[in-house]
Amino acid sequence: MTKGSSIWGFAAVCALSCSTLTRAQSIEQTVVYIECKSDKASTVKGAGVLVSPYGHVLTAKHVAPAGYVCKGVIGTGAQQPTRNLIRDPRTVNLDAVLLRFVPAPDEKFSYLRYRRLEGSNLKGAAITVSGFPPNGTGEIVTNSGTLSSLISDETGIVKTDALSASGMSGGPVILKSDGSLIGIVAGAQFDPATGSPSSYGVLSMEWFANEFGLTSVSPETAVASVPASSPKIIVKENEYGPIEFAPGESKSFPLDLGNAGAVDVFMQSIVYEGADHGAQGVFVRICSAQNNQPCDGRQIGESETFRQRLTEGPGQISIFNFKENPKIKLTFRIASPA
Repeated sequence: MTKGSSIWGFAAVCALSCSTLTRAQSIEQTVVYIECKSDKASTVKGAGVLVSPYGHVLTAKHVAPAGYVCKGVIGTGAQQPTRNLIRDPRTVNLDAVLLRFVPAPDEKFSYLRYRRLEGSNLKGAAITVSGFPPNGTGEIVTNSGTLSSLISDETGIVKTDALSASGMSGGPVILKSDGSLIGIVAGAQFDPATGSPSSYGVLSMEWFANEFGLTSVSPETAVASVPASSPKIIVKENEYGPIEFAPGESKSFPLDLGNAGAVDVFMQSIVYEGADHGAQGVFVRICSAQNNQPCDGRQIGESETFRQRLTEGPGQISIFNFKENPKIKLTFRIASPA
């Protein structure tokens, strides 16, 4: 991390040894160079990774401190980042933060889906870590190593035989076999005097992925593209949209809960028609077909999640566009929390 200077004090997480790899196209399209500046001219530099088609960028919280203005550029650190990154309102008490590029109309981003380490057999698996060394050409540097542990501590950090490799803080830690995201490089210990990391590790995705509404690659939670005409949602996870709603219009979607026990509705984007719309978000209601189960709902806005506990079996999700709202287009994800 560079904070008010040109020296980056990062450490990447590679077990045993690290070596530079040829840059893959998927890495080039998803790794983001980030610069965040305070009103006191202090600058923090780091890496991030695109984690949604709507421009969400995951990075370490110490790379994007609260109150700093952040900008980013995809795939290179050779040019000054000019595209604004806004802070997502969802937060976790970990060294992780979700930022977002504001997409142009109809713009979609390449992104990585995550894989859980807990309960897997990935110990010893080959991993890569990507970032932007300050003394390089600005090209993405990708280092390889081995995931030497699957056990995380109380901060979500997976312990490894970490070696130093500057320029990686906030960057993606990727499973080499399938390209899935298993974590980011984050602070393992922090200097109490400065608040800056003094050591680094892999912050495992399962510690915060649900809170940020991220997409898993595991077979049972694979995302499907679902048509807009009242699709059946098979929990664990589905994403669909954009779906148009006229003012005052309500639409319902049948839901098969399986054995999920709970449902999350995450509103990825709400596009309003017209500039002066006094936006209110939408009202989401989740119901179970079981007679003894409550039917609950609440108002949510863009990038917000509504969770309802339900038993297994059939159910229904209803979404209502307030009459005071203009015509809108929604894109949302429905998932069962892990």
